[in-house]
Amino acid sequence: MPTFLIHGFRWYRISIRQYVATYDVEEASPDRTVTAASSQALLNSLYSLHDFIPPCQQPTSTSLSSSSTSTLTPPPSHSPIRADRRPGRGTKNRSLSPPRPLLLPRSANGAAAASPPLPLSPAERAFNAWSPVKLLEQHDILNPAISEPYAFVGDALVRISLSADIGAEIEAYESR
Repeated sequence: MPTFLIHGFRWYRISIRQYVATYDVEEASPDRTVTAASSQALLNSLYSLHDFIPPCQQPTSTSLSSSSTSTLTPPPSHSPIRADRRPGRGTKNRSLSPPRPLLLPRSANGAAAASPPLPLSPAERAFNAWSPVKLLEQHDILNPAISEPYAFVGDALVRISLSADIGAEIEAYESR
């Protein structure tokens, strides 16, 4: 079972459901935020409402299911948040910069650790690779019908292997 180190916060399911209903995020499933269509819909909605989210790289059509769209939706022109934006900070330029790389394990002297983290599966890459905002959730393998009471939203996500130095990961994040 994979273990992840994430820098962010817990987003309670009731708050996710309220967000999806309030902002009419039709493609999002509050109980499964990490599916390709759901994570893309939630992230598109967050990008359209908040201009402080760092730029991202648009997902390619191969990284998402064929039923979902692969473009970021610009915020509506009547959005009160859009009126406060400064020039040059619009969403149409967000796809031009590459995403920040994930943190890699480092040894105590700052060199790369001997064993890199395990590679992410295609499903994990699909919802994490294209955006600086990471969505993560845990679930019960024995009963997938039940969702946990919260999901996680963060800006740094590292898969932890058995030999990873968590202290070095935290130092590397803080030095960014």
